[in-house]
Amino acid sequence: VSRDLSIFSSTPKSYNQWLSSYNGWNNVWVYTGTDTGSVIPLGRTTESQSGQDETIARIFPNGGGYFIDMAANAPVYISNTKYLEQNHNWNGLCVEPNSFHWYGLANRRCKVVAAFIADEEDSKIEVVFERPGVQDDSGGTTVGGIVNNDIQDNVNAPVELRKTRYSTTFPSVLKKFDVPKTIDYFSLDVEGAEYIVMSKFPFDQYRINVMTVERPTPALVQLLLNNEYLYVGDHGIYRDEMWVHKSFSEEVDKIFPRDEMPTFPGDYLWRTGRHAEEIQ
Repeated sequence: VSRDLSIFSSTPKSYNQWLSSYNGWNNVWVYTGTDTGSVIPLGRTTESQSGQDETIARIFPNGGGYFIDMAANAPVYISNTKYLEQNHNWNGLCVEPNSFHWYGLANRRCKVVAAFIADEEDSKIEVVFERPGVQDDSGGTTVGGIVNNDIQDNVNAPVELRKTRYSTTFPSVLKKFDVPKTIDYFSLDVEGAEYIVMSKFPFDQYRINVMTVERPTPALVQLLLNNEYLYVGDHGIYRDEMWVHKSFSEEVDKIFPRDEMPTFPGDYLWRTGRHAEEIQ
């Protein structure tokens, strides 16, 4: 299986032609063999950290939805979207700027977008791909992200671990990869940079039906509320919050009535918690 990690389909005839059309994106072809290997083991019904994939599968019982997974991280382990892709015919974007994960993600059906999403286009940024003494959920040290004064963990990263990269923005990615105007599920966990990512999201052009976001800041909470998103509840012990667009809330209520407290992995709380007063 060979995967193109960009959307270029042909090679320009000359270097000058390529250079004149170059807009910051380039392709990497990855040969992973004919055995994809990136498969959820038999008997498992979920791979996500707190059952997010099971919840989304119940909200969309017919399958075939479109997702954005940012940052996608490992291809299977604690993935919020692999189960949807493998068992419910979903497809979408896996946004992951850390090259450590690219080979595994190349086994996935999703388009792999190897980019840092920020609030400025083509801006030089400092990033870290690991933090000493900090393990990710698979036992590695690949926890990192954008270095920013508002992201305490990363701003304290040693200088020798910092790398220079260039950022793009959410609107550019949406346009580049022909993302549909309705995104059924958005999984957002970028180690403290969630507001930076969402600050340029074109809410007037695209709608997200359901999203889970890890520990949103007050600024991000206000941004979501201002754009007609409703807080559903805390999904699991890691403070992943579930939000739905106002226009889609009745569909969610059909599956999980507001007056019921369903039992989900990670002690799912339905329309309760820190923002409950916002949706009364």
